[in-house]
Amino acid sequence: MIKLYRLQSARYGLPKDFLSGKGAELTGGRWNAVGMPVVYTSRTVELASLEYLVHYFEGFPNSKLPEMLVATIEIDNEEILTIEPEMLPKNWRNNPAPRLLQNVSNQWFKSKNFLALQLPTAVHSLQTELSYNVLLNPLHERMNVGLITKIEPFYFDNRYQKPQIQGNQMNDLIEDILGKM
Repeated sequence: MIKLYRLQSARYGLPKDFLSGKGAELTGGRWNAVGMPVVYTSRTVELASLEYLVHYFEGFPNSKLPEMLVATIEIDNEEILTIEPEMLPKNWRNNPAPRLLQNVSNQWFKSKNFLALQLPTAVHSLQTELSYNVLLNPLHERMNVGLITKIEPFYFDNRYQKPQIQGNQMNDLIEDILGKM
């Protein structure tokens, strides 16, 4: 069994909300096209928080962070298909992401052979055994709220609450998180 972590607004704090994939379905992402529901999780709570911050401030640059919850999700290793960085095109970290990345996850999603697709993070360059995000297919037959073992409040340091954080300050905060991984 491996543990995965998902952060989201307390506004959507029911177990079924954590595993719906609705947000990704509406907005799309690096690994999924608009219309494809997936649940983005991370191998560590630190990476989950870094991913959340990167995407939140990208979409809402002048907003304060909402009240947060973190879900701990446990799945069997056999349920995971892993894509290693060397299997991806050289430009896979680009922003915006190459469309080819969505094709990779689309094949996984349609096959339904694996509940989860483990992919390297693009938010930092150091690849360790825990520097992975794991997509879950909410339409897979083995997806259920029983995979969630815990939901609890999650708080960011007050420095993250300041919408004016930018440039070197944000880089310093990101380095703080990475140093704890």
